[in-house]
Amino acid sequence: MDIRFACDNCGQHLVVDEAAAGLTIQCSTCGTNLTVPEAHPAPPSPNAAPIYRGLYDQSRDLAYELRVDDAIRVWQQAEEARARERGYQLHEGFRFQDSAQSVLEQARWAVKQSLRHLTANEEREVIGALVWQALSGSGSSEGCKEMRALVVGSNLQWLAFEEWFRRFKESNTWPSMWEIDGNDETGSSQAEMIDFYESELAKPTDPLLTEAHKLSLPSRRLLYGRQIRFTPDTLREGGIDLETAISELLSAGFACRRAPASLERRLESLSLKWLQALQKKYGVVGPRKKGEARKDYFDRIAQPLIAAMGAERLIEELPPEEAFELLKPDVPRAGFEEFRADVLAGTLSGMMASYRWFNQIADMEGDNGNFSKRVKMEAILTDNCPFCLEASKRLKSATNITLDMLPPFHPGCRCCPGVFERAP
Repeated sequence: MDIRFACDNCGQHLVVDEAAAGLTIQCSTCGTNLTVPEAHPAPPSPNAAPIYRGLYDQSRDLAYELRVDDAIRVWQQAEEARARERGYQLHEGFRFQDSAQSVLEQARWAVKQSLRHLTANEEREVIGALVWQALSGSGSSEGCKEMRALVVGSNLQWLAFEEWFRRFKESNTWPSMWEIDGNDETGSSQAEMIDFYESELAKPTDPLLTEAHKLSLPSRRLLYGRQIRFTPDTLREGGIDLETAISELLSAGFACRRAPASLERRLESLSLKWLQALQKKYGVVGPRKKGEARKDYFDRIAQPLIAAMGAERLIEELPPEEAFELLKPDVPRAGFEEFRADVLAGTLSGMMASYRWFNQIADMEGDNGNFSKRVKMEAILTDNCPFCLEASKRLKSATNITLDMLPPFHPGCRCCPGVFERAP
């Protein structure tokens, strides 16, 4: 069998016999000394998580320790490792733009302006989560899951949320971001939602939620994440210490063991990496098609695998099964606190962005005295909220911008600041 590879120096494609594996040869084009690669390099273990995932987890942990310089450094290593492992190149100018001091200042300011009755540890966790969100640029769903794990059951006070509830109620305005999941299905009216909010705001957090809040952060991440049924393989890929987290959840009554799943269900719970390794090993079906959904790809592979190997043999190839179900606190207050955590995640992130914009504008104006004559700051609006429209008008006509004039204009507001050139 021939070994085909390219010269590291000039890119010339070379073909040698497999007996030359490990030997040093010269490139026929440029003369560079090259080591011939192995004919069949050992495939990586299908249950080994990519290197970049471990680096992302390390960066997140450093952010929670408020070691922001180190978190930025490791995050950049993770991005570079991900590019190498996925075969693409990072832009030459790729770097996290904010300084460690700046992003930490933004997070501390946002939390200080918003939340009351957080313990020192809770405050540190929320600040760390915001630093990590700024670093990773994670989507709103990821930010929401993290904030649920941090604050649900904490009995925090978010005074602006309560104040704006009253203002929305008095103005007969209801922002789209304040819709609680499930209202569309049940057909709840605005009046019913207002009654629900009013009732929940008057209550302390439920004791069951408080017990969940006492769990370690990894356990809370599992409890408030989307994954409610899992195997060691899926959790290993997520960088979670399965044994410790599950033991804690089981002993606290927030998880239970499930009966052994069917072979098809076990295959379905595997990562694509496991399925592709099995597929390659036994020559079953073809590669995943471009744009093919995971479920469709699974359906093409599962039955041929079972037919080719037999159920008993296939079970021996699978990672050890130990399935659990997470038991989230089933109390009426839970839905409200999770919703409020989602709104909080977006609001604090928006506050950090506005704080960053304000400081950048102030720095540029200090460097150039004519800056304010050449540019202006406006709000980029996302809906027809009357409060946002009014605030935007004030911002547009102001000659001196202050931080409290910038969006988000209310909890759950998705408007953002923008800088534009002034008309001549």
